[in-house]
Order: sequence, then C-alpha cells, then structure tokens
Amino acid sequence: MSDRKKFTDRLETRIKEWEARIDKLKAQIDEASADLRAGYYEQLDELKDRTADLKDQLGELASSGDKKWNELKHKAEESSGKLKDSFNEFIGKLKK
Repeated sequence: MSDRKKFTDRLETRIKEWEARIDKLKAQIDEASADLRAGYYEQLDELKDRTADLKDQLGELASSGDKKWNELKHKAEESSGKLKDSFNEFIGKLKK
C-alpha cells in the first residue's frame, strides 16, 4: 500500500471516529441543564464544521496530483491536529 493511500485511509478513519464522538457528545449535552446546552451546542456545531472541512480536505487529497499532494497533506495534518485539540478542550469543559 502506498504512503498516500495509508495517509488517506488513516485520515478517513480519524474523521469517522470524530463523527462518532460528536454523536456521543450530543447525547451528553442533551442531558445537561438548559442554561449550559446552548453554549455546548454552539461549540459542538463548530466541531461538526471543522470535521466537515477536514472531510472536504480528504476529498481534495484523494483527487490531487503529485504536485499538490504535499501541500494538501500538510494542510490536512494541521487541520487534524487543531480538530483534535478542539475536541480535547471541549471534552475538558464538559467534565467540569
């Protein structure tokens, strides 16, 4: 399997995991008090948007030529890292 295929497969797996985590987080938020829910839903929507953006980047990677591959890969890695940090930050807020 090529490095390119390994990277896109790994990224696709991460995206699916984050989408599943979003569903679990939504269930947790649904049980929170009404005054907390609005803010949590707003943050959850931001996570959904970032996940969708990363999914779009995955599509670009899959269809990119060799010249754009490294640039797009770097961008996707950066976005993935930021998304992971955002998830961790949000989960930390939920635990308080």
